[in-house]
Amino acid sequence: WLRNALSDAKEAEKSAAEERDEALKEKDALKDLVSELEGQIASLRGECSLIRKGMMLTEAQVKVLDLEGSLAAQGRELALERRETERLRAQLAAERGGGQAARASSEALR
Repeated sequence: WLRNALSDAKEAEKSAAEERDEALKEKDALKDLVSELEGQIASLRGECSLIRKGMMLTEAQVKVLDLEGSLAAQGRELALERRETERLRAQLAAERGGGQAARASSEALR
């Protein structure tokens, strides 16, 4: 009876050691999996950061394009105003020149 109990105890100890070894292997496998997942999470965070930066750049590019369009429109308006100013100056100069010619001819007639 004692031998059977001793044999059963050794068998139970062996079984417990195998279960412990199996549990340690599973624990190591889970640690590896956690490490791998943490690496993937870090990678995804980096990608998200790049995406956010890309979105900010895109928003900035849209603002730049809007400003460029606004500046181009202002440039066209300034060009029109400049041409109108030049036309008015030429007209004024012609009127002054005509007035001076009329004065010169009336003085010559005197």
